[in-house]
Amino acid sequence: MESLRSLTVSMALLVMLAGTLPLNARAADIGYVTVDEARWQARRHKLFIKAHGAVASTRSERIVVEVQNADNGQRLFSKRRSLEDDGEWQLERGQRLAEDVAPPCRVKVIAGGISAELAVSNRPASCDAAPNQAPVADAGADQQLTLTSGQTQLAVTLDGSASSDPDGSIAAYLWQGSPNPTDVANPTLNLTEGVYTFSLQVRDNQGALSNLDTVQVSITTTPSTAGKSINSTSSNRLDLTVPVGEQPFAGDGAHTLLAANDLGMHCADLDYQVFSILPPFNVIHAQVIRKGTGSAKPRLLDDSDVEVVYSATANPNDPALASAPVAPVFKSNFWADPDGDGRSIGYDTYAPLYYGLLEPGDIASLDHGLPVPDSILLRGCLEDYLAGAEGPEGPRAKCGLGQQRMPGADAPYASNEPVLFDRYDRHFNFFNELLAGVGLGGIINDTNWFAADGVPVLPVDDSGRSNSYPMMRVQARSKTSGAVLASSDIVVPVAAEADCQVCHAPSWTAPSSIPARTAASRASTAPRSR
Repeated sequence: MESLRSLTVSMALLVMLAGTLPLNARAADIGYVTVDEARWQARRHKLFIKAHGAVASTRSERIVVEVQNADNGQRLFSKRRSLEDDGEWQLERGQRLAEDVAPPCRVKVIAGGISAELAVSNRPASCDAAPNQAPVADAGADQQLTLTSGQTQLAVTLDGSASSDPDGSIAAYLWQGSPNPTDVANPTLNLTEGVYTFSLQVRDNQGALSNLDTVQVSITTTPSTAGKSINSTSSNRLDLTVPVGEQPFAGDGAHTLLAANDLGMHCADLDYQVFSILPPFNVIHAQVIRKGTGSAKPRLLDDSDVEVVYSATANPNDPALASAPVAPVFKSNFWADPDGDGRSIGYDTYAPLYYGLLEPGDIASLDHGLPVPDSILLRGCLEDYLAGAEGPEGPRAKCGLGQQRMPGADAPYASNEPVLFDRYDRHFNFFNELLAGVGLGGIINDTNWFAADGVPVLPVDDSGRSNSYPMMRVQARSKTSGAVLASSDIVVPVAAEADCQVCHAPSWTAPSSIPARTAASRASTAPRSR
């Protein structure tokens, strides 16, 4: 008998799980709720519900059956229902809802702690639409700004325009901070020196609120430039007392810039009236990395995302500052044109090395360096050129000649404008086929390497002081917004000890035929417009 009773109970449980009651089990011992029908009558704003069920154990003769909106838990109505002897109950009711109650898409019927749900028939079309997704706030990149001399505040514009809504539009921008920004996409505030944090929350066109995103704005004062050693031009002047200022060191925190001079020490000469293997020439390479976040790995950016620039900078603790400014100073005669024939000394010296690719105008303007061919294109373009088959574009274009200059070239002593890196190498040529095909080196793929080949740095600063370790501020900028993404200061060393005259002449002074580049003499020695 005991085994038969156990078998009966087991069968009862299996049948209950299948959705029906066993013949030998009482409804009052089990309990259930079934929603048979849920129908919306839009014309009368009325909900019709048909349901039945049973309670497990109760000593009451009545039970409360409640109907809710299953999507938000809103109570729509409830009714007391009488219980049969076996605990069963039934509900069949049409209930008119208040006008401000939205039609339910799905209902839940609850009785005795048990519930069941059913989709409403004739429900509004909006019920079948995808649920509204919350918008995403983007308060923009952190900003690092600098007050220049005489400034006490800056007009700073916050940028929430990158905020988005995946299934609608942004209806409102809600900024918080001190001072409190205006609730628009791009509010502008006047800020003094300090660090400020602002938060942004957005609301979409269906009323949903976003996450909270923050942005930090740091405003500092410009360090004094008095006494700094900046090599921003290859000439110097008698009355140079305040060197040209620097570009602000800035970044958004989401990017890293790796930059370096490509050689331990470049060299330069003072006198180029005879051939020298040491032209004013320095090379800077850089890579820009988007930092990894979460599961996203760091990524090397290419020239479709960013551009890279350099400008003159200095270390306030530079040992060169221990020397007093000197003027006038002869830095180099590389750009001089003493006989006025339109051919600089630098051109006459180096043109034979270029197989006819160098033109007089390439080395006619002060502080413009030697043009540099693209090493990947060099062998092929020279073979075509020497064979007289360079094509309609000409050898210079086919060889990819690029030319770098000093930041102060256009307005010496007054300008320190950032200069673009002239070349981008997706794949880098590491001496491949450049030494008569001896098999040294190869092509390194996917380096994403920005290059400034041939920056004409000299070992004398604008105050005439010897400085073999001048510095450049290298910066990566967004191609879309122009914002500075990352900054890095590097040394671009240039040796003075390797001047040819150190070994080959007892002493050296500027030839009388090559006047020093000073404020008084620039008018007579400056290159003519061409």
